[in-house]
Amino acid sequence: GRPRLEEVFIQFAFSRGGGVFTRITLESLFLRTWHNMTSVAADLMYLLCVIIFTGIELYKAWKSFRRVSVRKESTFKKILAVLIVVCGWLIVLGLLVQETMRQTVVTRLREVTHAQMQDVPADSNTLGAELMDDTAIATKYNGWFRLLLAEYHLVLLVFFFTAFEAQPRLGIVIHTLESSFIDILHFLLVLAPTFVAFAISGCFIFGRRIEEFSTFEGAVGMCFKLMMEGEFDWAVLSEEHWFTSVLWTWTFVILMVLLMLNMVLGIILDV
Repeated sequence: GRPRLEEVFIQFAFSRGGGVFTRITLESLFLRTWHNMTSVAADLMYLLCVIIFTGIELYKAWKSFRRVSVRKESTFKKILAVLIVVCGWLIVLGLLVQETMRQTVVTRLREVTHAQMQDVPADSNTLGAELMDDTAIATKYNGWFRLLLAEYHLVLLVFFFTAFEAQPRLGIVIHTLESSFIDILHFLLVLAPTFVAFAISGCFIFGRRIEEFSTFEGAVGMCFKLMMEGEFDWAVLSEEHWFTSVLWTWTFVILMVLLMLNMVLGIILDV
């Protein structure tokens, strides 16, 4: 594989209830940009797609400005297209910034290696500290950049769904979602407070001894997992305060898993 630097973070968290939790995070920083020519071809293909899509959208905007007859598109599609273009070029810019940071780290690493080969004491210079600082900045940037890439794929997925309208049978999916959107939105006004209440109560009941419930954000994620999967580790939940665990678990299963989720299906099927 490609040469890389590995950065390990070991974090200790102390909950207010007395629990002690640990987390180990491993971050990798590749020192070489591409693994092989296939990676180079994939990046060039992406850049070509961004250029072509940007040209198409600019041409549509120019025709609309000149009041030339064009196929009407909804405001949502226009906003989505602009978002794809902007995020696409942000990713291109982000890749350039990432490459600049990578070259900086490579240069620092070579300086440190050269100093070691010359038997220069590490405490007589700041090369090692500069390498660690540059590596930390690059790994932190890569983490946020990965989030942008992940969200951009979801935006592309939504744009892919909007293309279904051109085919009658595939368009049923989009029309169903559009027709049921208002009803689902009203349903979320009831679902959201109920879900948050269960997350907060789960944080109070289990947060002292179960890491997943030790924070509100973690409790929200754990409750969402329980609601989607309908499965839970009863042995862990019932280790302490058995009756309280029974009350929380069964009310959550009955209200959220059995009733609320099936009501969503009922709203969609009623359209």
